[in-house]
Amino acid sequence: MHDASPTGPSPRQTAHRITFRPLARQDFPLLHRWLAAPHVRAWWDDAPPTLPDIEQKYGPRVDTQVPVRVFLILTGGTPVGMIQCCRLAGDPDGERVIAIPNAIGIDYFIGDGDLCGQGLGTAAIVAFTALVFDFYPDITTITADPARDNHASRRALEKAGYRLHDSHVPGSAASFAPSTSVIYMFERTR
Repeated sequence: MHDASPTGPSPRQTAHRITFRPLARQDFPLLHRWLAAPHVRAWWDDAPPTLPDIEQKYGPRVDTQVPVRVFLILTGGTPVGMIQCCRLAGDPDGERVIAIPNAIGIDYFIGDGDLCGQGLGTAAIVAFTALVFDFYPDITTITADPARDNHASRRALEKAGYRLHDSHVPGSAASFAPSTSVIYMFERTR
């Protein structure tokens, strides 16, 4: 389990104590339920995933066969969402769409709609940003590409200290957003 202080890279303080634990196969039913939730479905993927879909996509990530690191977001030891990261270098779609050299892309969601709007997303992004820079000491920038109309995600990024980099990006392969995406970035301070 990775323990991350909510003081992370942003000066904002939060009441949420966020920790992360790597996604495991026993989490697939929970991930399946979250990915089928309307508030996640609106922004995450085209079709409701089946459990075999979850295994096919996330099994290689759990087994570290692909370079995407996936974690559950925990508060008080309880899973509340998912967050993941990967290098954009080597991903032709990520490099082409994001066009920021030496960057890591992140994706995230809060799984239970009743927990949205309570600052958990912002707290998770702040804590995960610090962790990503620890994972990748050579990386200078972390990006996220929410759908333009996903105002909650955009607010969470802004509150976490991310700044808008590009406001008109066609829906990218790095993001499963169904509409035009925007790019936010957080740069490492040395």
